[in-house]
Amino acid sequence: MDGSRRIVTFGLLAALATGCSRSAPAPGPTAPGAATAADKGPKFESELVYAYVINGAKLGGVGRSFHHDGGKPFAVAGERWKGTQSAGNITLSSEVAFVGHRDGKDFYKTTYTVTEAGTTVTKTSEASYDGKRTILVEDNHGFLALQPPTQ
Repeated sequence: MDGSRRIVTFGLLAALATGCSRSAPAPGPTAPGAATAADKGPKFESELVYAYVINGAKLGGVGRSFHHDGGKPFAVAGERWKGTQSAGNITLSSEVAFVGHRDGKDFYKTTYTVTEAGTTVTKTSEASYDGKRTILVEDNHGFLALQPPTQ
């Protein structure tokens, strides 16, 4: 064993023998606008609403879930929502996922796919939500939106 390895080994053994502990590194600074541990979830109550007309068929719905915030129910569209609607040769698939909370707003990523007569087109976008109705997707088939929960 060469001299440098003996010194490292001795230093490690000495630290273990004396009960030396190493403290965890201090957390680094948070970048402006970056989510912190306290920001891990939607801050605004919401529900996801969709309404489509596909080949004359009217399809629609509302998605929301609840958790308790300080003992009171808190309605949110959820961390992730997926839905597929079909009629005839048209299929619409949507996925909405909570990305994070920054700059006083909740951010959601939307992936929207339309398959019509064998042709598939996918659009991905990110939108902010601050408690006011926000259209995530809108096209000739209808819309997908976040909005405050209806009572």
